Amino acid sequence: MAITKALPGVVVSVLVNGAALQEYADSEVEDDARTVTRYVEATSGQTFAISCETPSNFEFAGNCISYNIHMDGKRVDSHLVLAKNVHPNGSLGVRKGITLDKDTMRKFCFAKLRTSEGEMHNAPPAASIQNLGSITVEVHHRRMTGRKLKRSWAHPEGRATSLDVVPEKALKGQAVSHSVGFGDPVRHSSSGIYWETRYLDPTETPAATFIFLYRSKDALKSMLILPRTPSPEPMPTPPPLTKRHPNSLSQAEVAEMQKRLQEFESQSSKSKAKVKREQNENSPPRRKTRKSGEVTVIELDDDGNIVNETSMCKSETPDDATQLIDIN
Repeated sequence: MAITKALPGVVVSVLVNGAALQEYADSEVEDDARTVTRYVEATSGQTFAISCETPSNFEFAGNCISYNIHMDGKRVDSHLVLAKNVHPNGSLGVRKGITLDKDTMRKFCFAKLRTSEGEMHNAPPAASIQNLGSITVEVHHRRMTGRKLKRSWAHPEGRATSLDVVPEKALKGQAVSHSVGFGDPVRHSSSGIYWETRYLDPTETPAATFIFLYRSKDALKSMLILPRTPSPEPMPTPPPLTKRHPNSLSQAEVAEMQKRLQEFESQSSKSKAKVKREQNENSPPRRKTRKSGEVTVIELDDDGNIVNETSMCKSETPDDATQLIDIN
């Protein structure tokens, strides 16, 4: 809830479905004692209301105060609180929309703002665009003159107009996503009576000012008013099947393990066969094994060097031993 230092007991809120919207402060905005600025989230088509709470111990400078409500820079309504009508628990006023006559009103709602890239023939004035996306409530000390007047309902529809299309360049990069719209006319009971009052403080210097800047959730995130949605964290990698306990494996995982084992064994057999074949191809040629029925005759020179080696059948030699022939 928004509260100023100047009027600490006065509370102004934006209500949706009877509950106050979550308010967000901007660290880059410095408010003074009389002003408080808050961001709220706007949802397209959502109706809302303005709640004005006056405490029972409020110190009136006159005999009444007024809550002047401005939306998108245009005054749309006001709420008057008489000192004599404040209860021991305080006073609560809720403004839900524009009153067209004593029986009809149009409710406030958030309308999606559309932008036009080209030039607009009936472009809204710059002053109205400057205040788009804002709800301002000014609290003034006033004095009631005592005259009770009948309310005039002349041209009430003029206050119930909204901007739905604006030139994109007119926004000058502002993250404005919505404007205040007004719903279809609905039945509403109003007394049609108002009091004539005069201001005790200058209209340019209210006793307190409450500013609500309404934006879409995406716009609030882009402005870092709301934290941006973090990127989803990657799913943790499950441990390999070979490192898991056998009892924790499903039937499908057991089948997968068997398939991997068969592929491994098949690949291993192929690798062994390939290595053996390469070894055979790269090995030096072996000397042929002699038949057991052959003997070798070796001729040596004076130095004992072999000068001739002859193989012959056993039948051709005197005995089975290798014959050494001296060639001297």
